[in-house]
Amino acid sequence: MENKEIGEVILKIYEEQKKTNKKIDGVEVGIKELSTGVGKIDKRLTSEIDKVNKRLTSEIDKVNERLTSEIDKVNERLTNEVDKINERLTSEIGQMNRKFESEMKKVNERFDNLELEGKDTREIIKIMQQEIKRLGGDIAVIQHEHGKKLDILFDVVTGNEERNKENQERFENIEKILEKHSNEIYYLGKRA
Repeated sequence: MENKEIGEVILKIYEEQKKTNKKIDGVEVGIKELSTGVGKIDKRLTSEIDKVNKRLTSEIDKVNERLTSEIDKVNERLTNEVDKINERLTSEIGQMNRKFESEMKKVNERFDNLELEGKDTREIIKIMQQEIKRLGGDIAVIQHEHGKKLDILFDVVTGNEERNKENQERFENIEKILEKHSNEIYYLGKRA
């Protein structure tokens, strides 16, 4: 090969290299434009994610406030009801104690008034057994009434615990939904 042919080959290589460099420059510009577009999409997606997170946080705060308010109201009503029941029970127990003391006083008076000298021991025992039966019946009635009232009080307390448990379950479900939305937003952000 002569110098002229070598020069022409070198010139062709040089021209091809210039064309290749122009193509590479075009590709680099395209990559920069694509990168800029992806950056804009990322900023917009981040902004939307922030808005959704703020809205969800706000909604959860409102639900928490509403639940707390409802629980406070229920607790206040329960406390008032328990106080009323306690007052009634205390009053009724006091009345029953006074009645029992009065009856015991009467029994003691009857016993003191018995003429032991003229009465047979069997009669005295019979009278005492009748008085004990009558008092036993009164005590059974008092215990039964007191048991009913305690059952009612227990039902009220149990009902409040169940409502609190239901509210807690609702709150946990809301937290799960929020976490699911957060994960979906994160996934969408990664896909973009």
